[in-house]
Amino acid sequence: MLNSYRNDIDLFVQRIDAAVKAAADHPSVDADKIAIIGYCFGGTGVINYALTGRSEARAIASFHGGLSKRAPLGGKVHVKMMIASGGEDDAASDIEDLELAMKEGQAPAWEYTRYHGVLHSFTEWAREDRYNLHADVRSWEAMENFFRTAFSENSVVETDMLPTTMPTMAEVTFAPTDVMMEETAVPTTTTPTAMPTSDDSEIEEEEVLLAGDDTTSAATAMSNRVVAMAMGLMAAVVGISLA
Repeated sequence: MLNSYRNDIDLFVQRIDAAVKAAADHPSVDADKIAIIGYCFGGTGVINYALTGRSEARAIASFHGGLSKRAPLGGKVHVKMMIASGGEDDAASDIEDLELAMKEGQAPAWEYTRYHGVLHSFTEWAREDRYNLHADVRSWEAMENFFRTAFSENSVVETDMLPTTMPTMAEVTFAPTDVMMEETAVPTTTTPTAMPTSDDSEIEEEEVLLAGDDTTSAATAMSNRVVAMAMGLMAAVVGISLA
C-alpha cells in the first residue's frame, strides 16, 4: 500500500483530504482551524497536500518528510507550511525546488528549518542511530509557535509570550543549530540537561536559543507528540476508509 501512495501523489492526497474533511465535519472541531502533521512519508504527504492546492486545512507541519516525491511546480498554495528536516537529509536540489514551489505558489506563509548534523528520521525514538533529542524538541516547539501564529488574527506571537525586557548576553544560554530561516531568540533560565551542548556538535556562526525554561520542556514535548502521533494514525485510518 505504501508504494501505491508513493507512486500516486493524487491518490495519497485524496486520502489525506478525506481525513481532513471527516475531521471538519466533527461537531467538536472548528473547521477553520485545522492543521495537519506528518512524519517521514506522512511529512511528504502533507507537503503535497499543500502543493496540490488543497485548502480545507489551514496549515501543515512536515517532520523529515522526503522531498523527492513532490507534486509538480505551478500550483497555487493556500496552506501555511512549516518544514523541519535534518541538515544531512535532503538533497540541495530538492530543497531549492521546494522553496521555488512555495514561492511560485504564493504560499501565505512558510518556514523551513534544517538542523546541523542531523539525519533523516530524527524523531524516531527507536532509531538510536538517527534519533536526535535536540532536533526533536526544537522542531516540536517550532511547530507549536507556527500553528499559534497561523491560527491567530495577528501575524506575530501573542505579546505575553515574549520577554518584556531584552536579556543581556550573560543571561542567555545558546544551543547550536543550522537553520534556513530567520529565528528570534527567546530568553531561558536553564537549558535542559538532556539537550546537546556546544561540546556535542560544531557551532555554526549563527546560533539561536533553545526555548524552554526547565528540564520538563523535553518531557512535555515528548508527551504532546505521542498524543499527536496517535491522532495522526486515527486520521489516516479515517481517510483510508472514507476515500
